[in-house]
Amino acid sequence: MFLQLGGESFSMAVQALWVNKLRSVLSLAGISIGIFCIVLVWTFVDSMEANINKSFESLGQNVVYVQKWPWEFSNDYPWWKYMNRPKATLKESDLLKERLEAQPAVDQVSYMFRFYRRTIKAEGNSIDNISGIAVGHNYDLINPVAVGDGRYFTESESRLGKPVILLGYNVAVNLFGSTQVAGKEVQFMGRKLVVAGVLKRKGKSILGSSEDDSVILPIHFLRKVANLNRGGEPSIVVKGADQVSIDDLQLTIQGAMRSVRRLNPRDDDNFAMNRITMLTSIISGIFGVLHMGGSIIGAFSILVGGFGIANIMFVSVKERTAQIGIQKALGATNAFILFQFLTEAVILSLIGGLIGVFFVFLGSKGISAAMDIDVALSASNFILSNVISALIGLIAGMVPAITAARMDPVEAMRSK
Repeated sequence: MFLQLGGESFSMAVQALWVNKLRSVLSLAGISIGIFCIVLVWTFVDSMEANINKSFESLGQNVVYVQKWPWEFSNDYPWWKYMNRPKATLKESDLLKERLEAQPAVDQVSYMFRFYRRTIKAEGNSIDNISGIAVGHNYDLINPVAVGDGRYFTESESRLGKPVILLGYNVAVNLFGSTQVAGKEVQFMGRKLVVAGVLKRKGKSILGSSEDDSVILPIHFLRKVANLNRGGEPSIVVKGADQVSIDDLQLTIQGAMRSVRRLNPRDDDNFAMNRITMLTSIISGIFGVLHMGGSIIGAFSILVGGFGIANIMFVSVKERTAQIGIQKALGATNAFILFQFLTEAVILSLIGGLIGVFFVFLGSKGISAAMDIDVALSASNFILSNVISALIGLIAGMVPAITAARMDPVEAMRSK
């Protein structure tokens, strides 16, 4: 009975739309625009958050960065104490590695030094403002380095600080016009270096940075040609073992690092332990606010759409008053009439919502193509939009359906 009633209600809803095209379009425009606005905001915000979190994946999920500056500041810690903290040194990295070697919570320890604004030259071409990192040999075991042409550094090259370099995809193309450049020479930091390999192309992240425009050096080579105590951003990078929580890993590192720096039990930590969850929690908070703001704006549009659905249903009840009287005379109950009109209202609202979602789908494809980022309508947003549409239809159709269900059959049949 319910399937038959649903089919009849759908048929009546479509017929009402078809017979009164202009009225239907104007009435459904509200719910369509409302669903379009709110789902578009959800889709864009969720996609941006996913793209940013994907950009942070290169930092490692189970990795802790021991640094001078924290990624998340505390109001209880004076700023001048941050300023007075020493930078993480290569010697401290070696000492920390010795202390953590026997710890089952730790998998790898490496040193990383990030540098900026350098110039690289080759074959008469020059690129300014090059950034990059200098790393220990086992850094590849913490954050895998995807090499296209060529290879990663050998252990002897890393240990002896040989003049070798890994070029980002764009760096290789701009210098040599090709990525098949392993074995060729470049001039960097006043020295001639041999290209060990070229990194695979990754494209620009949502944050605007790109590994394609950077280079990678062995840390022991950089130590020979630059002062690691001046400029740059040094870090001791520690990767946890499998099945070890990031909190347990951080506690292990904290004790070992305090031992390396010979801190007294009462002394505060003079180093920061940063992890990816710090960044993702900040991003989630920001996008949560944007999500709520977009939802509030879309809610007003949906409210207007609900009035449009109610308008269609009141007109439908008035036009079918005689039919309602006949149905009641033939034995139709009030609940049957109520369900019939509520079903019609929900179907009308769903049609308007699906139209809005369809335009969101087209809009997401357009944004992806125009901005070169991945924007996609998720299944959860699609389902949630249909649930909202159905609820709006149910609420908007309640009063007209109750009005129809309470009609006197004799008076209804006499109407014209």
